[in-house]
Amino acid sequence: MTEPAQRRPLGPFLSVDAPTADPVFEQLFANRDIAVLERESLGAFRPLGMPPLWFASIWPGARSGRDLVRPHLELTFLEVFLPEAEQFWADNGQGELISIPWSEDTPAAPDARFQASAVCLGLRKLLLVERMGPSYEQQHAAVQRTREYRLTQYRLEQEVNARTHDIRRREEEIVWRLVWAAEYRDEDTGAHIRRIGAYSALLAEAAGWKRPQVEDIRLAAAMHDIGKLGVPDAILRKRGPLTEGERSVMQTHTVVGARILERSDASLLQMAKEIALSHHEWWDGTGYPQRLARGQIPMSARLVAIADVFDALLHRRPYRPAWSEAETVEYIKANVGTQFDPDVFDCFMSVMEPIRQVREEITVEDAPLPSRP
Repeated sequence: MTEPAQRRPLGPFLSVDAPTADPVFEQLFANRDIAVLERESLGAFRPLGMPPLWFASIWPGARSGRDLVRPHLELTFLEVFLPEAEQFWADNGQGELISIPWSEDTPAAPDARFQASAVCLGLRKLLLVERMGPSYEQQHAAVQRTREYRLTQYRLEQEVNARTHDIRRREEEIVWRLVWAAEYRDEDTGAHIRRIGAYSALLAEAAGWKRPQVEDIRLAAAMHDIGKLGVPDAILRKRGPLTEGERSVMQTHTVVGARILERSDASLLQMAKEIALSHHEWWDGTGYPQRLARGQIPMSARLVAIADVFDALLHRRPYRPAWSEAETVEYIKANVGTQFDPDVFDCFMSVMEPIRQVREEITVEDAPLPSRP
């Protein structure tokens, strides 16, 4: 058998208490195109009741009930099922052992569908061979339609996934080209920008964000300083502390970035806009540009704020040397509740080990931005 036979409880038409006289069997199975055979010896059976016409056409003597029949010689599939049925009868199995449906050509039923089952009634061993009628064909057609529907749905899902992947790939390319334009004038490296995205994604996962949002922030965070395109080179590339006036101009990069990214229907760019505008806001309301506080600050910006400061302090700048990890973490911890969201800091500490792995994997040499012309 290509599939194992199945067991099921006896239907209402058979029970161990049922009478066993042939007329009773005839009455029990009158409405089903089924032959009921009692096992006499290995491979030999005696028909019970009035066998259906298709069965009697194969074994004319079956209608008299006097002749033994060997159904596996004509219904070849039974050669496969009968060994399992013999074991079932030997074990005095409960319920009904059912074969899978199969096709068979008989003189009275060309290309018909059949199903066999083995039953124990006390000490009697019965073999039931049923010709499946229109209801089976309808059921089979319904199963086939369901299968075709599911295959169609699967193909559609695959197409949607492929298109979604293509859209995301194009979005990512656009993001990196925008970031490259800003990086061309700034001293931030492509590796720094990739790390900010990776850190922010780790923090978002720790905060319980769903996968699509995590993927959005991975790219949106890379555009946090896109507004530096609007800052003059004299200020952006100045080596040394900025004056108060220069600092005010530098701070406008948040507003410029938001203007570059605003008015988009794409969730990625909407998130990128709120990050660009608010990643320098402080938890206590003393940041810029809008002096937002606590829950007024978008969660995405709160996540990127820690990621940005962490990576920036770990790397050298023209006006200061690089800090150690311990010094950096201590600085962030000291500013929790003033500059940083306490809950985000907890998320940050919970993913410190993956963050270290990102630092090791994404170095300056791995910068993914397009080569400069």
